[in-house]
Order: sequence, then C-alpha cells, then structure tokens
Amino acid sequence: MSPDSPNPSGRSDDPDIVFRVVTSESDARIAYQFFVKMLAEQFSLTFSASALDAYRNKYRLEVFEQRAADNKAVLAAAFDGNAMMALVIGGVPNGGVASLDWVVVSPGYQGQGVGQRLVHACLSEYRKAGAHKVVLYSETEQGRRFYETCGFSCEGVHPQHWWGLTHYCMGYIFDEANRSESGRSPV
Repeated sequence: MSPDSPNPSGRSDDPDIVFRVVTSESDARIAYQFFVKMLAEQFSLTFSASALDAYRNKYRLEVFEQRAADNKAVLAAAFDGNAMMALVIGGVPNGGVASLDWVVVSPGYQGQGVGQRLVHACLSEYRKAGAHKVVLYSETEQGRRFYETCGFSCEGVHPQHWWGLTHYCMGYIFDEANRSESGRSPV
C-alpha cells in the first residue's frame, strides 16, 4: 500500500476513499482518537469496562506514535477525504508470522467493503515484508464470518478466554506463489 493509494479493490469507486499506512505523527494522533472513540462506541457492548480500560492503557497515544515512526508493524487506515473511517493495528512479524490486533470500521462504512479492502491491503504489506502467515482473534461470530470472507480460516476456538469471551483463532496463510511475488523469503 503506497502512502496514499486509491481503493485496492472492492465495490466502491469513491475517489475520496484513500488507504494508507500511518507514518506521520498527525495521522498517528488521528488513529489514536479514532481507536478510543470506536472502543467506546462499538466495543462497549462486547467488552467489560475493565477490558476497555486495559485496551485504552495498552494502546496509548505514544504507542500509535511509535508504531507510525518505526514502521515495523502495520498501522494502516482508510480515509474518506480527511476523516478516518477504518483502522488496522497490526503486530510486528515474529518468525514469519504477523498479527492483526484490531480491525475497526466506523459504523457508517460497515458493509460497504471498506474493511475487506483495508485487511487485504494490510495482508499485502505483510506479504511484502516476508510473512508467511497472519493471525488474529475475533470475539464474535459476526467477526469470524467477516474474516472468513477476507480469506482467513478458523483454526480454533477458545471458549470463555480473555475477559470471559469466546475467541475464534483465525489464520491466513500465504501460498508459495504469493510469497515469491515479493522476491523475499519469509522472515
């Protein structure tokens, strides 16, 4: 994903929707504010207050700024004009395995393919970095189904796991052809 790439694919041809890796301090601040807002608006029905507090503590503004500056983990967003509409917070690849820690889409943009396009753009970034697999956890059936439409497979289920919620372990494995496209072997 280039710093300002148009829609990688999908249903909407809206020229105002731009996908980009978050590398600037100002975008990191916008991403942080968007994340905190989405935690309150979307995840307060799924997670307990103590879980939300833990996530707000783990993903502080400094974390967003550091991830944007070091560019080792994927931190990417979709913008409609100047407004952020979707965010992916990924982890640093370890042994060729990367993670998508958070995928958040503003309610007004859900169901329009924005989340799928952003996930696929992030998968492309990890493939270029040499990852051979990307993993994530989903706390809902709806999330599990969404990730399956993005090409992930459910690799396991942890009933009553973190915060007392069932977690679906999802994995996306790059095939040999995809790995060789980047010209690099897995990390």
